[in-house]
Amino acid sequence: MTSTRIQELESQLAMLQSQPDIDRRRVGLWGISQGGWIGPLAASRSEEVAFVINHSGPGTSLRRQDTYMTANVLRAQGVPPEDVGLAIAALNTLYDYGRQKASAAALDAAVAELRDKPMLEDFATLSSSEVIPDSMYSRQRIGDPAWFFHLDPDRDALAPYSRLRCPLLVVYGRLDYTVPVEESAAKIDSVLRQSEHPDYTVRVLDRTGHGMTVMQPEAPTTPAAPLSIALEYFTFLEEWLCRRGFCGTGRN
Repeated sequence: MTSTRIQELESQLAMLQSQPDIDRRRVGLWGISQGGWIGPLAASRSEEVAFVINHSGPGTSLRRQDTYMTANVLRAQGVPPEDVGLAIAALNTLYDYGRQKASAAALDAAVAELRDKPMLEDFATLSSSEVIPDSMYSRQRIGDPAWFFHLDPDRDALAPYSRLRCPLLVVYGRLDYTVPVEESAAKIDSVLRQSEHPDYTVRVLDRTGHGMTVMQPEAPTTPAAPLSIALEYFTFLEEWLCRRGFCGTGRN
């Protein structure tokens, strides 16, 4: 699935660069969430990408990101800490089962511990009879029990950054409960400093979550009321692009 997404990006990039009214030297990649994770990976394989913007893409493995998000969601629902731990253990076993690194018996045992636990009904259905490894890679529909296994959950998210040389912007929302923001920002910054990247910015916006929506600080899984978009994101984005000559319609 990752290779398919990268091939799609490369095809779309080439299509844009071939247009007579577009300056091919100013075509970059912007991606949010999974797109923010894939963008740097795609750009690290090409010298044709003018810039990369990663919006809320994790700087950790997908396994780490997904277990972090799941734990936060369960805590927000009032699930006791010990039951959160059981759910995360079952999710990790599910990942291992999907990669054929854990047995069906191990998965079923982990799921069995969740039976009769309040608010963990969804996890209690992820048994080996519900998730079949042989079919995991033949389906690519978000929503089936194994869609995330079309990606390698343990792929190194940081390796592409060490190869990037084009201008790079990484943006997170401090109230993002789905991505370990401080951890991701620190790890990406460290890799870029070590590789002596010539032009990068890592920015954490105070009011947003996993996107541009303003969230409630005391309840980061809930948008602020009334629902609003953080305009400072777009102001900052425009300033960053313009300083590097990517604004306007004229050719450089």
